[in-house]
Amino acid sequence: MKKIAEKYLDLSLKTIRQWLSIDHGEMMSAYEKRGGYVIEEKDGLVYCLFTLPFLLNDGARARRYVDDPAVDLVLAFVFAKDTVIADICAYHMSSSELFNPKVFSCLEKESDWLYWEAVILGELLYGDAFTCQEKDLAYEEEVDLLLYSNMYVSIDFRRKGIARHMMSMVERSVSSREDYDVVCSCISLDPDLPCYGPDKMESTYVYSMKDEPTRILNAHIIERLGFEALRLETDEEVEDGSLLWFAVRKQAYMFV
Repeated sequence: MKKIAEKYLDLSLKTIRQWLSIDHGEMMSAYEKRGGYVIEEKDGLVYCLFTLPFLLNDGARARRYVDDPAVDLVLAFVFAKDTVIADICAYHMSSSELFNPKVFSCLEKESDWLYWEAVILGELLYGDAFTCQEKDLAYEEEVDLLLYSNMYVSIDFRRKGIARHMMSMVERSVSSREDYDVVCSCISLDPDLPCYGPDKMESTYVYSMKDEPTRILNAHIIERLGFEALRLETDEEVEDGSLLWFAVRKQAYMFV
């Protein structure tokens, strides 16, 4: 592994060490053998993208590195020298996994946002067939799904195309075909609280009506990336009357 790749992959894994379910040294060894990472330099910044296993095929939480998980966790960090100034995280799986109750249950336990993103993409692709959980009635094309859990760019580095490039790296990394692929993505428009870098905050996010202007602003921004913003209508009551905002995109890729 090249020195620069080794340096920034090591920095990235150390950044999320508290959430790793497997040994750091084992992960580094696996990446050296498998090459499951991408390092790019752009406009004086270093982008480091890599994947972690989220679920084993039986739906259990992964406790070791596996080659064929039901769901991959795709992460990217952007560094200005040795400081994280942006990050993105998405859960990647095949559309067929939407009909795997164990996978769906694990996503639901991980967060309410992931649950709703899975529901949104399921209804986008399969309509009533998904609602009834009848895969034999469903649209047959197998596509790649991305359920984004967070995306943040430090305030001093915004308006430089960083978010767009991070999303592009994630989508290119998950393509499962050599000639043509379809990727369906969903992201919540709630504000992200930075866990790293110069804007780091210690507080946890509490859903609130006061963030409604930020959700609307995020909707305008994400639409520039080809997403369609939507307000989710549910039977669940939100105490202060705020709305559940998400954005979806279906993207086709041709590889030559």
